[in-house]
Amino acid sequence: MSDQPPSADTCASCGTALVGVYCHACGQGHQFIRLRSRALADDVVDGLMNLDSRVFRTLWGLTVRPGKVIREYLDGRRIVYVNPFKYAIAAYTVAFLLIPWIGEAMAAPPSALPVEWEKLIAFAALPVMAGVLVLSFRRSGLRWIEHYVLLLFALGHVALLQALFTPVTIVLPGAGTAISLALGYAWLAWSLRVTTGAGWIASVARAILAFAVVQALAAAAIYIFAPELLLTGRG
Repeated sequence: MSDQPPSADTCASCGTALVGVYCHACGQGHQFIRLRSRALADDVVDGLMNLDSRVFRTLWGLTVRPGKVIREYLDGRRIVYVNPFKYAIAAYTVAFLLIPWIGEAMAAPPSALPVEWEKLIAFAALPVMAGVLVLSFRRSGLRWIEHYVLLLFALGHVALLQALFTPVTIVLPGAGTAISLALGYAWLAWSLRVTTGAGWIASVARAILAFAVVQALAAAAIYIFAPELLLTGRG
């Protein structure tokens, strides 16, 4: 069979009318009628390069300009960044695995609430925190899902930073823990300021309020439904 582009005028995957060799609906290429090793290799290389560029751009952007990344994603420039839900899942998973491992390696004393549960509760609480932000930033025009995306990006990245910061919190438990906690407030306030257009004072105050509400609800839920967690340390 010929290696030239097929004569069919519809996409083999989704049936959309073709304009060029790439389907504008699903992105599938139609350069070849039959699969060739070169075509498969091209797909692998292209997929890896695109994934690597998105991961790096998302990581770097959320480190140096989190509000810009979130604002661009909300405004529709999405293909250049990792999906926020996938990013948060990956970030919290890394923190879930890395923080206890570092703690055991450095013989850290057990905490009142195991780190694994802290991260699970933090991730599960993001939808509630998004609701608090909707009420706090009513004039911003952002909907609940947009605040949720903001939290997935901002606090997912904070989970990574806190995991990397674990050795400091173990060596300097007082100051290190305070700085680690401050990362959450700082990144959320920074993201809110750029994304919503609010001032620094308003952004910091509402970030603190959102954390306070969620932490109070989480503490109440743990006390009522699983008080044994407060008695369980690492290891």
